[in-house]
Amino acid sequence: MTTFACIAPSKMPQPQRVTSTTSSFTLSWQAPSNDGGCPVLGYAVYRNDGLGGPITTEVNSISDSNIRDKPTLRQTVITNFPANSSGKVFVY
Repeated sequence: MTTFACIAPSKMPQPQRVTSTTSSFTLSWQAPSNDGGCPVLGYAVYRNDGLGGPITTEVNSISDSNIRDKPTLRQTVITNFPANSSGKVFVY
């Protein structure tokens, strides 16, 4: 059996929009500067509600093979927007 004693990784830099269309955009990010003593195993992408609320809504699902379990991933295409999102400003 293998066990790890890690702390949370350092805060990641703000993600950046790379490109966008009317129905999608590409989001990129950098790995945290400190992994807390254990390797990063994958990422998840979260957004706010578009009204200034906290960034708590996961954009991808837990089983999303496009993002999960890919520790070297540094960008993804976002295509799923909430209904009635016109005019809202989302923070990722």
